[in-house]
Amino acid sequence: MTGKNNEPGEFCRVHFRVRCNTDVGQAVAVSGNCYALGNSKKEDVVHLVTTPESHPIWYTVSPLVIPRGDAIHYRFCLVEGGTVKSFENADSARAITLYDIDTTIEDEFQLGKLDGFGQDPEKELLEQMRQLTRKYSEADKMVYLDAAQRNSRLFLVCYHLPVVVRRTGNEESPFEVIWNDSILARSQSASIAESMGTTWVGTLSVSLNSLTAKEKAQLEAQLHSMSIVPVFIDDEIAASAYYGFCKQIMWPVFHNVDQLDQIHSAWNLQDDFRQNRPLPANSLPQMGGDRSRAGSNTALMSLGIGAAGSRSRSNSINPNSAENNRVLEWNALEEEFHLAHEAVNNIFARTLLGLVHNEDVVWVHDYHLMGLPKLLRAKDQKTHTSSHNATSTAAAATSTNTTSSASAATSASEKIAAAAEAPPEVSASLKDLRIIFFMHIPFPTSQLFRTLPRASDLLESMICADVVGFHAFDHARHFLNAAKRMLGIRSGSRPGGMITLSVADREVLVTVSHCSIETERIGPAAIHPETLKIARELRQKYHNKRIIVGVDVCQRLSGVALKFAAFDKMLSDSSWGRRGNVVLIQKCLRNNTRPGDEETTSNDLRKMVADINGKYAVQQGHHERQGSNGSRAHPDADVSHTPTDSLFSSRSSNMDALSSPGAGNGYGQYELSSPYRNQVIDYEERDKNNELTEHERLALWLVADVFLLTPIREGLNLMPLEYIYARRELPNAGAVVVSEFSTCSALLNGSLKINPFAPLRVADALEKALMLSSRDKELRRQRDLPFISSHPSALWTHNIVNDLEQLQSHCGRGRTGVMQGPVMLQEEDVLKCYNDAALNAGICQAGSRVFIFDYGGTLLHKEKYDIYIKRQTLSAIAGRKPSEEILRAIEKLSNDPHNVVVVITGLTKQKLGDTFAGLRNVTLATSNGLVYSWGQNLLPAPHHKRTMLHSLAVAAASAAAIKAQNQGSQSDMVSAQQLAEAAAGVSPPVVGGLGLGQEVTRDLIALSLADSEREWGYNQDSSIDWQAVSNVALPIISKFTYRTNGTCQSPRIPGIGWSYFGADPEEGYRQAKQLTIELEAALACFDVKVTSLIQSSLEVVPRNLHKGLLIKPLLEKVMNRRGGRLPGFLMVCGDDPSDDKMVETVYEVLGAASPSAGLNACRTFSTCVGKRNCPAQYYVNDVEDVKSLLTSLAEAATTAIPCPPPPATASSTAPATPGCVSPAAGRARGVSEATLVDVVGLHL
Repeated sequence: MTGKNNEPGEFCRVHFRVRCNTDVGQAVAVSGNCYALGNSKKEDVVHLVTTPESHPIWYTVSPLVIPRGDAIHYRFCLVEGGTVKSFENADSARAITLYDIDTTIEDEFQLGKLDGFGQDPEKELLEQMRQLTRKYSEADKMVYLDAAQRNSRLFLVCYHLPVVVRRTGNEESPFEVIWNDSILARSQSASIAESMGTTWVGTLSVSLNSLTAKEKAQLEAQLHSMSIVPVFIDDEIAASAYYGFCKQIMWPVFHNVDQLDQIHSAWNLQDDFRQNRPLPANSLPQMGGDRSRAGSNTALMSLGIGAAGSRSRSNSINPNSAENNRVLEWNALEEEFHLAHEAVNNIFARTLLGLVHNEDVVWVHDYHLMGLPKLLRAKDQKTHTSSHNATSTAAAATSTNTTSSASAATSASEKIAAAAEAPPEVSASLKDLRIIFFMHIPFPTSQLFRTLPRASDLLESMICADVVGFHAFDHARHFLNAAKRMLGIRSGSRPGGMITLSVADREVLVTVSHCSIETERIGPAAIHPETLKIARELRQKYHNKRIIVGVDVCQRLSGVALKFAAFDKMLSDSSWGRRGNVVLIQKCLRNNTRPGDEETTSNDLRKMVADINGKYAVQQGHHERQGSNGSRAHPDADVSHTPTDSLFSSRSSNMDALSSPGAGNGYGQYELSSPYRNQVIDYEERDKNNELTEHERLALWLVADVFLLTPIREGLNLMPLEYIYARRELPNAGAVVVSEFSTCSALLNGSLKINPFAPLRVADALEKALMLSSRDKELRRQRDLPFISSHPSALWTHNIVNDLEQLQSHCGRGRTGVMQGPVMLQEEDVLKCYNDAALNAGICQAGSRVFIFDYGGTLLHKEKYDIYIKRQTLSAIAGRKPSEEILRAIEKLSNDPHNVVVVITGLTKQKLGDTFAGLRNVTLATSNGLVYSWGQNLLPAPHHKRTMLHSLAVAAASAAAIKAQNQGSQSDMVSAQQLAEAAAGVSPPVVGGLGLGQEVTRDLIALSLADSEREWGYNQDSSIDWQAVSNVALPIISKFTYRTNGTCQSPRIPGIGWSYFGADPEEGYRQAKQLTIELEAALACFDVKVTSLIQSSLEVVPRNLHKGLLIKPLLEKVMNRRGGRLPGFLMVCGDDPSDDKMVETVYEVLGAASPSAGLNACRTFSTCVGKRNCPAQYYVNDVEDVKSLLTSLAEAATTAIPCPPPPATASSTAPATPGCVSPAAGRARGVSEATLVDVVGLHL
């Protein structure tokens, strides 16, 4: 093994010898970048030793086993009192690539090169921080540069494209397309499109059904010039997906509104106002003529008396009628809405798969397309359509889902079902496609998220992305909790503060990133003449009044009703209401995305506005406030308040715009005849036909003294940031009052944060905001202005893409996000080494190949404990068996005379049951190796022959009984006494006399062998008084069992167990941690340990018990049969941290083996099921991968070279297959070959 072409399964043994002059009490250790060297962790370093004779040479006690060909990086460190004090400097790190089977690394360790050794620690720390800052800053630039150099393209995918399409009336150029002011639209400078080819993919505001073929082609061409690929979706499918599933089902749940509450609290129901204000016709677009009949496709569940209509057509209710009861209705179209959502995601996926190449970046925006990442990451797909022109491909991809694919008579249900029927196929060439998914709305708590009909599917789709982003950590926290409780996936941390989820062989980055406004656009727009004109008019309109402003979507979760209630409270409890010198300007936007909610909210708000305005109406001539000439201000008012006209007096470019008549000094005189005299709330609603323009919005910010935002639950909202930036140069900085439930509240450190459900406190905050001094306002503005001014959407986009690149850079091995550590096991490598080891040194011997498997999580699917709702109630694996495919594969492997198969489990012998009944060649170890039964091929020859003939007797007797029963002849029945005698060991001639002949099959033999008992051994430590241990431990465990629902005591042999598998995961972990502390303290005088050798359980077991306990005697048996040589093929496979001891013990045996043991020929495949940091060299994803591997190995076993007869020695005599005896062995017992054939019905 001196060449440099390493083969799979090869390893090297490394010895360290280092010269270091240490003082008394000091020691030396080594740490490096692999598991054997502690993964550079301070607590896992490898301690070196020395003796008085060998000092100052320090060396390893035993060699370290490291995969051959791996480059290791290592540093030495100084240890005092068993604790690492300091490492060598980072620039002193060494590197070496190992190829020789035995390598001794001789080195020198100089204490003067330690980090911080003999230096000022504080100064050294500051210098390190500066170096790291420069390092990561340069690394970020390089990482992003790498993305550009790879020629990766970026596809920005959103349901609604950030463009506005208008008809021009010109037949030659029928459409005008402009970018809107969404953060998703291209920013004016520093766009990511300057460094990466960027393409937009999404739907348009124009209806597909309204376009002619010519107009559609013209629009596509026009959009293509803007790097936009439109996705055209049938109107009925789009309506069901967007208005039905997204807005009626997903949107409320994601804003923490329970689905039942949606219905019961009038989210979708209207009351008697419908008699005069019916729902708009397009409140939920009609989806097919067959749905126009009330109740045809709607199942209604009503509470109380009264009729109910569909969700889109609720019946009017007469308030004076006796039947005026609220009706709870349940919409049976929910399933169809979900199918429509799937159909839309399928259409988007087909469009993208016709555009993207490997290593491109697809950035999916928001919840409408939550199913898209999974469709782009689909497995086992075989075909892929090659890329074409972007426009033509998009048209082709969606043509089957447009009006051309169905006649007008086709119902909406049929269209939806056809579009959702089959997901698109993904080519293997797109395995390195990179996906970002960013959620712009809140993510709900896991409990509410589970109320969605297919919550798990949506969550699994999200984690198919490489990066999952949110605007606030509160939202990310709920997502992480949902991943843990629903999928059993825990989060971790990586360098640079990245939060990750380990998903199969990938890592998914969860990032929290908020963007700011486009200052390059907002700045000039704020001083635009149109903006200043509107601002002047507003100030004249509300002359001598303080202005509070709010702009919200007209929906209940915007909290406008709570805002009005708090404003009412402030007016009633202070002098502001009596003086009439404050006004609330409230604009509500009706975008018609949730028409029913908007209608209900509008109705409520209009009534509240009328009530409050009527309550605080000021009669003319009373409480008048004078103008600026001799003005009499409110006693508590901020005297620094500056009129709008003088705010921009320093800007000469705008003086002409502000010098209109009546805009001179002060507010101007207030006219008693003003129609606005009596309003304390100026309420206005704006719909799509009369949208609030950017100039109007900015004018509100300029005149407002306070910005008030009171949402109950909210996603991205940039208006408070616009308010602060628009007033950045005004003497009156203004104040921002925001709900603590708003996403931007975590960003605005200078804002006043309120709970909108506490109107008294909101009123106090409003009054405080109105009374803030100029200095206080300025200080608050300066806290927020730096972030607002420096984080435009272009930088936000760069940062997210850079996060993706950094994740791949830190994880290494390509773009798939594979972690450092074990590498993916390649099946072809295993099969090659498996066959090469069949005839080691030309001699066929049992033990040429050794397989050591864990049970639960390796051979049997194990339910993750972190999942909140478990399908299994008592244990992750107990009561279940591996699949038939796995059991058949193990049987074939164990029947191969070259193989030794071992299964080690933490289950007790009783819980394992008859899972491996009949597989006599399989060595079993239960209770983590404490109880064991050697496989038949490892037993001594005399015992083995006796067991086989005994099994044949049992087989024959059982077969005779079954034969007689099937024939219905009582005279031919074998009595229970005869069966017992046969099982006790009747002579072969008696067995042969049963005369069953060829009617005994292999299945019958296996069935009878299941009843033959194994011989079990027991590694008991007789020095432990288990009765005394139980007397101490059981009272403590009983207390925790009583206090923790879902827990129970579980048997251990020997020992005591406590299972918390059925408990809430969080409570179970917490209680297990505390129970461990109490048991360790109480049992300190016993030679036992409290550990977790089985998932979600604690065990009190002998201190030296672990799953590697059986490995050394097993390999000793194998090597004895092979003349002291190691097996040519050795596989160890497990999934749990407790299985790591099996791998470590194998490495110990390899490290201690002599050169004559055949180290060069031994191929070792230490394998972990699931990717994690462990001593294993390889990994597979899950039990399905194990099944595939075992099946392939089993097929190789059946086609292997037949084994010649072994030497006639007592130590090597073994049967070829379990349950069968070779002719030679039969003759040695005086049984003829013909008699054996008669007994078992098989020609051997």
